[in-house]
Amino acid sequence: MMRRMVGFVAAVLVGALTMAAAVIAADHPADWITLPFAGGLRVQAPPGSTNDAAAGIDSATGTIRGPGFSCFYDYGPYANPLTDMGGSAEALTLAGRAARLVRADPDFDGLHIPDTGTGKGMTMKLTLACRSPNPARRAEVRQVLRSIELK
Repeated sequence: MMRRMVGFVAAVLVGALTMAAAVIAADHPADWITLPFAGGLRVQAPPGSTNDAAAGIDSATGTIRGPGFSCFYDYGPYANPLTDMGGSAEALTLAGRAARLVRADPDFDGLHIPDTGTGKGMTMKLTLACRSPNPARRAEVRQVLRSIELK
């Protein structure tokens, strides 16, 4: 009886771990698109999202627009570290680099990576500053931010 119970518990744990791995591997919906921006960086974003690149003085800048949100980005040596936004900040690792996810009410979510590791001879930083007036879209915006792929 004990052997059966141990076998059952082991099977349940393996199943749970397999499901968790699948959720981690697919951290965005399957219909999302890969959106290149800022000279080779990429994010996963909802269908219909666009990148409107702009000419920065010393960086690549532009706006990623999606359904119910917009994210201004700055990829360069002087990108805003988002330390003056108030709200809360979460330290995390994205694409193997230290990053900080910032949230501030009523509608701000942002991401700062202080060293993308992509600079040739200088430290390249990345900041995305997003606005979403629809509270239901904010979790989706954070998924976009967490999907950053560095060159």
